[in-house]
Amino acid sequence: MHNWETRDPYVTAWIRLRQASDAVVRVTEIELNKTGTTLAQLDVLLILSMSRVPLSPGEIAAYVGREKHSTSALLSRMQRAGYVKKVRSKKDQRVVKIQIQPKGIELLNQSAPVIVGYARDLLRSNFSEADMKQLDWYMKTLRDLSLLELGTKAQPLPATIEIESWPFGWQPTITLVNDYGRVMKESDIEKMVDKAIRASRRKVSLGARRKLVDSGLKGRKHLEVQFRYRRTTEAEVVRGLTTLLRAAYELTRAGDRGEIDESDIAEAMGSKCPIKPWC
Repeated sequence: MHNWETRDPYVTAWIRLRQASDAVVRVTEIELNKTGTTLAQLDVLLILSMSRVPLSPGEIAAYVGREKHSTSALLSRMQRAGYVKKVRSKKDQRVVKIQIQPKGIELLNQSAPVIVGYARDLLRSNFSEADMKQLDWYMKTLRDLSLLELGTKAQPLPATIEIESWPFGWQPTITLVNDYGRVMKESDIEKMVDKAIRASRRKVSLGARRKLVDSGLKGRKHLEVQFRYRRTTEAEVVRGLTTLLRAAYELTRAGDRGEIDESDIAEAMGSKCPIKPWC
């Protein structure tokens, strides 16, 4: 790949756009190859995991932006690998729906955090949130103009597709596994909170403990991605929570009462939080 510079800034920008897209896809494929999958397979598994209803091959093709014939061939390969299963309707044998299989869920659990971690690390380390909003506007505008040339437009996602707040804007309906090779449960969050409470050597009310656990559960997906991408450890999480508890004691009226309550935790979280998944 070469650094093309032309006299026309529009042509140069167009070249940059293509090069950036090609390079990002190439790096993504390299990362995914480490988990034994491809970007095309991951796209299918993601949309199947987020859909509340079974999807047909045609619907999957529309969601992932691929031609129907290539999507059909991809699904056949994924079925042979045991990632998905084609199921015919009992009412109409001509109707085929695709179901994600346990092996597919396992593959998604392994692959999605790798890509999420890579994408967030690359973008957040080089661009501000304002930069990303501006870039998003440019890309959305270019996408919509290109679709208009094709005689179509981007459609809003139906209510059957679940999108919640997760590190990169959506949250699968399945549970990701952490770096210890198992699902991060509520008991894991409670264990980290209790370790931090003991390390802080401060008296903490039951309400404050509950708030910490609840906040940790909300940030659990983020934590799992961090663990999977090896950006943090349980010990680091506990240290961050310990710092948060000490800040709650020192920066609020908890010292006067001799106990940290729920309002103290909320106040400390509103300042510079030492562990972002919790705040």
